[in-house]
This record gives sequence, C-alpha cells and structure tokens, in this order.
Amino acid sequence: MPTILTAATLIGLLHAGPVILTGSDIGDNYYDAPPAAILEPTAWLGLFIDEGRSDGPRKSQLAAASVGFALREEPGPTVYRLTTTPPGAALLVSGVPRLSAGAATTIGQHMDLGGEERQAAWEMGRWRYRIRLDATHPTYCDAVITLTEGERQQTLFDAAVHGTTNDPSLVVSCDEPHFRIHWAGDLDRDGRLDLVVTFSRKYSYHPRQLFLSSAASSGELVSEVARHDRFAE
Repeated sequence: MPTILTAATLIGLLHAGPVILTGSDIGDNYYDAPPAAILEPTAWLGLFIDEGRSDGPRKSQLAAASVGFALREEPGPTVYRLTTTPPGAALLVSGVPRLSAGAATTIGQHMDLGGEERQAAWEMGRWRYRIRLDATHPTYCDAVITLTEGERQQTLFDAAVHGTTNDPSLVVSCDEPHFRIHWAGDLDRDGRLDLVVTFSRKYSYHPRQLFLSSAASSGELVSEVARHDRFAE
C-alpha cells in the first residue's frame, strides 16, 4: 500500500532538479536542519516587483540573489529563518535554464481558488487567459483546474489523479484540498502567461510549482519546469 502522509513535521522533501520558492517560504521558520533542496543550489534568481502600483501589469526584475539560513538566537527550539540578499524577493528560482536575469512582468498575486472564487482571468497583449476550478463535491476531491486561452485548454490539476510527490513512494490522500495562485505574469520574456501555484490534494501538503509558457509542448499552454515540495509543521 502507498504511504499516506499525515500532518507530520516533514519539510522540504529531498529531490533533484530545479527549485521554486514562494513568498510563503522566504522569511519563514524552518525547524531542525534546513532542507537540502534549498541548501544545495548555489545560483538563485529572485523576482523583485515594482511596488509603485497595485493594479494592472507591474514591472518586475529577475536578478541574482543569494539564499541563507539564519539561526534564531533565542531560547527554545532550534529555528532557522530563510533569508535572501538582496531582501524583498517575491519568488526564488534555481536551476531553470530558460530563465535569466532581466525584465519580467507581474499581473497577479495571492489568489485562492475555492468557495465563490472559482476562476481568475488575465490579459497579456493579445492573449486572454482564464484559469478555472470545477468541482461538484463539497470536499473538492473531484476538483479539476484548467487553463484556457482562446480555443486551447490544458488541465493543470485533477484530484482524481493520484497525489504523487517528488518521492514516488509517498502518495497524498485527498483531505481538505487547497488551491493557490501565488504569482502570474511573464518570467521568460515570451509575452505569454507563466504561473507559480500550489495545487494540493491535502491540507498539509504544499507543492510549489513553476509553469512556463516557453517550455510548453504541442497542445500545451504551459509546462512545469521547477518544483519544491513542502509539508506543514
């Protein structure tokens, strides 16, 4: 039988490959040893967003950043905090050949799908995108999330598919799914939509996924190019 993950204190499942971290990971507390998936990469890009406006496209910049863990010097449990230099990065990414330092565009952040909010829409030049959550079961264990542009449609998440993680031996059961769009915009400078999301079948499982349009194969709008699995304390 597959292992069913509980709310155990598992953080930063080990894996090889490109890594994406969100603002929820940056500055957060990490107990015991910091995860190797974050410690091992030596080259990072941080996304820094122009805070001068709150609506419409926001100028952003991908720039070299360094990542470290500062030990909290206070009594009590050992706690590390993830820090970046320079500070203020909204996202951190490592190991994605399609991304390089330079201009980027942010068109959306911090959107949760569920309840009455079942979709989000964005415009990028002549492209019109919509992402939608469809579910009939009140627990969302039949949820399907699709991305649409014109006549093209791609399924990004299907709760009916086994909840595999970066460790093939670990499979998550459907238990209070949650769906968040951390960021939407253009990172790879092709003028089309890129996404950073957490679409999870379980309340304690937080898979960060980076989807790039430039990596999409025939029939796709985007393709996953980086990932980081994190589990709640």
